[in-house]
Amino acid sequence: MKTNFYIDGFNLYYGSLENTPHEWLDVVDFCWKSFPGPANQLDRVRYFTARVKAYPGDPIQPVRPAAYLRALATLPEVEIHYGQYNATQVHMKLVAPPPGGDPFALVHESEEKGSDVNIATYLLLDAFRDDFDVAVVVSDQRWPSAAFRASLGAFVRTTSDPGSAGLADSGALPAPEPGG
Repeated sequence: MKTNFYIDGFNLYYGSLENTPHEWLDVVDFCWKSFPGPANQLDRVRYFTARVKAYPGDPIQPVRPAAYLRALATLPEVEIHYGQYNATQVHMKLVAPPPGGDPFALVHESEEKGSDVNIATYLLLDAFRDDFDVAVVVSDQRWPSAAFRASLGAFVRTTSDPGSAGLADSGALPAPEPGG
């Protein structure tokens, strides 16, 4: 069966990969091992993310994610789709404010926007084009809904589904050389 993967990059990284040996996950290897052949034939991997911006005081913050995206772009099965990365400063209430002190602090807040909508859009477009028999959404979020899945007329599974494949046996992309 022709199988496409739709990966929410930020969700995958912050939900499963950060501070693990899998930060440089080879997503194609992960997809192959999650839905092996011969029944499933990997057709494409759509990877949804945003370009990280630097914070004042941390100008190299975007370097590692950019290197990883360059490595992913070398894999012929992978197409990268970009959303937006918003970095702002906001006042937030402290959980344990100092006695007699200000209960609020100015903090950096960052969020990725657009991946959910882009994943849903490409799922629909690919379904209408009859581009897959099986669609796998790699996300820890509980979506798409059963109604959305049924409307596609194809098998759709998310990694948040019970019994979904883990990362333990997946390979890693080679890390970049220092300064590369």
